[in-house]
Amino acid sequence: MKNSTQASQWMDSQDVMNMLHISARTLRTLRENGTLGFSRIGNKVYFRLSEIEELLENNYVMYKLKALGKDKGTSA
Repeated sequence: MKNSTQASQWMDSQDVMNMLHISARTLRTLRENGTLGFSRIGNKVYFRLSEIEELLENNYVMYKLKALGKDKGTSA
């Protein structure tokens, strides 16, 4: 069974938008296309913190920074 504190960590839409720096429309799109699961109670929508963290982990990309296309050892 999951840790009770982890299983009970839910965030409302406003908290998720603030955390991810996204608009209400973007959050709605994530819900509608199934990217992010949710639970609705009345007009209020809640999201599991663990699912948000998993979404971020699964979409993490690390870019290698280059010197703007300039190779070392060449002169212009």
